[in-house]
Amino acid sequence: MKKVIKLIGIILLSINLYASDLEDGFEVYKKGDKQKAIELFTKSCADGNAIACTQLGLMYNTGDGVKQDNFKAKDLFEKACEKGENAGCSNLGNLYRKGQGVKQDFFKAREFFVYACNVARAMACFNLGLKYANAEGVKQDYAKAKELFGKACDGKIEDGCKNYVIINKKIKQRTYI
Repeated sequence: MKKVIKLIGIILLSINLYASDLEDGFEVYKKGDKQKAIELFTKSCADGNAIACTQLGLMYNTGDGVKQDNFKAKDLFEKACEKGENAGCSNLGNLYRKGQGVKQDFFKAREFFVYACNVARAMACFNLGLKYANAEGVKQDYAKAKELFGKACDGKIEDGCKNYVIINKKIKQRTYI
């Protein structure tokens, strides 16, 4: 019994340290110390924190505090997505949609957006809605785009709300013509 209690204590301590690097990373990032944030996110990501991997991927994708490297961003987003981190999957979908660090592939982008959207990632729903509205790797389907923009809007994505209205008008115009 003492071994079990000791093991639980070790696990709880490691979870606390795991979260601490991530939280500290966000704190120093907000204060503008991006080098220290990168160090903390890198450590936290290496320890298995998918949110840290996503944040680090975003920094590499945009060149925020590091030299822009979409190949590194892809690896980090993949690591996060494999652990079920929705933002990592959505960002990986964006890389495939734009052909950044990977060969442009609308079908793969769609797969990542569908996965992330199905687990309540509003931005992924928005991106998937764009694919259906613009026939990027899928058959154009305004009704599906409207549904997805609605989910994005419900998730507080302003462009999702705007596109919902635009698509709704297109659907109404098509039914009267």
